[in-house]
Amino acid sequence: MSPQQRPVGLTVLAVLAFLLAWGGAVSALDLLLIAHPPGSGPTSTDFNFVYPARAVQVGLGLLALLRVAIQVVAGIGLLRQSERLGRKLGNLWGALSLLQIALTHILMQTRPTPVYLMSLLGGVATVGVVLSLINGPFRRAFR
Repeated sequence: MSPQQRPVGLTVLAVLAFLLAWGGAVSALDLLLIAHPPGSGPTSTDFNFVYPARAVQVGLGLLALLRVAIQVVAGIGLLRQSERLGRKLGNLWGALSLLQIALTHILMQTRPTPVYLMSLLGGVATVGVVLSLINGPFRRAFR
């Protein structure tokens, strides 16, 4: 495969990066703009967690916004097949995503329900698949 040809899978990853960034932005804005009282939780029993102090909610929201910004730039880098913007920022996005998953789990005092565990495993699996693809089969596609 010549460096000029972008693999279809790399294009799919770039599109997914933009779609996931949209969802991350909504989640970040929820934490930043909606003042959830500390100690309260969602009305749904599917996601059983407790909102931490407001400062912690803002910190998690700012981390999420940083992760979204990096994800958008990494998506552009994937489309351009840029080593620096696509692969390296994609790796940084993966590391920040895993950090945010861990911090959210710890700080929001989540209680494992089946839906929450599926969401947690889905988030970790998504990061794992993206990182393994950009550092494995698609590594040679970057310039």
